Amino acid sequence: MIIWVSLVIPIITAVVLLVWFKHRTALWEFAIPLGVSLVFIVFFKIAIETSMVRDTEYWGGWVTKTQHYEAWNEYIHQICTRQVACGTDGKGHTTYCSEMYDCSYVANHPAHWKIIESNGLDLRITKTDYVRLKKQFGTKELFVDMHRNYHTNDGDMYQVIWDGKDETLEAVTITHTYENRVQASKSVFNYYAVDPKKDKLYEYPKVNGHYYAPAILGQGGPTQKEAERKFQILNAKLGKAKEVRVFVLIFMDKPLDIGYNQENYWVGGNKNEFILTIGVDKDYHVQWCHPISWTESELLKVEAKQFIQEQATLDLVALADWLYPNIKANFVRMPFTKFSYLSVEPPMWAILLTFIITLLINIGISLWIILNEYRS
Repeated sequence: MIIWVSLVIPIITAVVLLVWFKHRTALWEFAIPLGVSLVFIVFFKIAIETSMVRDTEYWGGWVTKTQHYEAWNEYIHQICTRQVACGTDGKGHTTYCSEMYDCSYVANHPAHWKIIESNGLDLRITKTDYVRLKKQFGTKELFVDMHRNYHTNDGDMYQVIWDGKDETLEAVTITHTYENRVQASKSVFNYYAVDPKKDKLYEYPKVNGHYYAPAILGQGGPTQKEAERKFQILNAKLGKAKEVRVFVLIFMDKPLDIGYNQENYWVGGNKNEFILTIGVDKDYHVQWCHPISWTESELLKVEAKQFIQEQATLDLVALADWLYPNIKANFVRMPFTKFSYLSVEPPMWAILLTFIITLLINIGISLWIILNEYRS
């Protein structure tokens, strides 16, 4: 790796000290430039490579319960110390002593609301969200005594548990980071660079409203609204059971090459994704379909493509209904540990920065060695 060539700098530094400043350099000081430089290069290389392979995927789930925690307070008993004047010395100067005093206080905890989702995480929400979910679930609000050691206000908790019906399911999307060496490695996959603005390619959607992210990107016609709800349920229930996330990307009046460009822009997608890029005309007649997924079930990709291309007019509801049982039965997520063998090379800017900082480190260390009191 080119980055290790920067170790030549501390070697040159040691030679310079030996030839021109030998009488000012203690024997043990010759090792300092190399040691410090090696630690810096290793640390910087690890930091750069870690940032290069870090990627974000979407996990699906659903709200299992929503909770309201009432405001409450508690008395915090504590003793503090402070400096106080306690006399004067022989020269008339004030002397100070430590004094202990009661600095107890009342801690106020405001009301808050949150959800518990199926992956076991709890997320803060607003009061408005809580009221909406309470009405949506339609189940009884349960009282939970928190048995707090309170001061004057004993806040308790109320919760509403989901009734288990698809009609009332509240889908949740959360993001999760993982190691994706494919995106950082110049590997056999040979993903090429594309211009997302020129081709009007899609970015990954942001998670909005605490936990919502759309599954359908673009304009999919009259069936889109109903289909989006079905895809939310699919991503929620199969997201946990099959570790899958489905995206449908609609391109209007674009050639098939756009589907390949999207695949290159997203570098094959995340490890848990099943992506369908679909080309339609202005009347939503299906023109083409290009599946993108790392799934080890290639048959699923072939059958999904065939199902879509057999539609005269894009029907996203029918697609969602077809995908649910087929993904449930056939999707197999590829473990990205398979790609642990891929090497990652820091970018040129990082290599140049490593050389510059290593040089500055060695100049600084050399000046310290020359000017300090240690001698050979």
